[in-house]
Amino acid sequence: MMKKSYSLILTVAVVSLLGACSAKGEQTTKSTSTSTSHSKKVTSVTSSQKQVRKETTSSVSRTKQQAQSQSQTKQAKALWDSNKKQDLATFMSSWGTTMGQTYQSYDLTRDTDYAGIHFPSKLAQTDLAVDDTPVTAAWSTDGTGSADYNVVAIYCDVDGGTVGGHLYLFTFHNGQPVVLITSQNRGTPDNRLHFSVTANTDLKTGFANIVSG
Repeated sequence: MMKKSYSLILTVAVVSLLGACSAKGEQTTKSTSTSTSHSKKVTSVTSSQKQVRKETTSSVSRTKQQAQSQSQTKQAKALWDSNKKQDLATFMSSWGTTMGQTYQSYDLTRDTDYAGIHFPSKLAQTDLAVDDTPVTAAWSTDGTGSADYNVVAIYCDVDGGTVGGHLYLFTFHNGQPVVLITSQNRGTPDNRLHFSVTANTDLKTGFANIVSG
C-alpha cells in the first residue's frame, strides 16, 4: 500500500512538472513569436520611412535639376539673328542719310580700319573702357557670351586713317541692347580705347526696337 501511494505521488509530481515545462515552453514560444512580429513591424515601418525619404530627396533633386535647366535655357536664349542683322542694316542706311553720314557694316568677314583699330578680329585683345571704366568685349553671333559687352554689329563711317569718324558697337550688356560710340583716334595715358553709351535717342530706340522685334 505504501509503495502504491509512493508511485501515485511520484506520477503526480512528474505530470505537474511536465505541465509546468509545457506551460513555460508555450509562454516562451508566445513571447518569441510576439518579439519576432514586433521586429517585423519595426523593420517594415523603418523601410517605409526610408523609402519616403528617398522619394522625397529624389523629387527635390529633380525639381532643382529642372529649375537649373530652365535657367540655363533662358540664359542661353539667342538675342540676335540674321533677320535682326538685316533690319539693322536697313535702319543704319536710313539713319546715316538723316545724319549726313554713310556707314559701313563690319563683321567676321570684314574688319574695320579705324585709326589702326581692326574690329572685330582684335576686339577681344583690345583694352577697352566704357565711361572710363575698364570692360571686356567680344564678338557674338547671337548676343550671348561671357564678356561685359557682347558685340553683334559694328558700324563705322570712315575707313583707314581718316580723322573725325565715328565707330559704333551694337552690343548686349547684361542681356540688354546698348549702343557704344567712340571718336577716339589717338592714344590715351591708360592705353585704352574709350567708348561711351550713345546719346542719340533715335539710334538707341532703333536698336532696341529691332531687338524686341
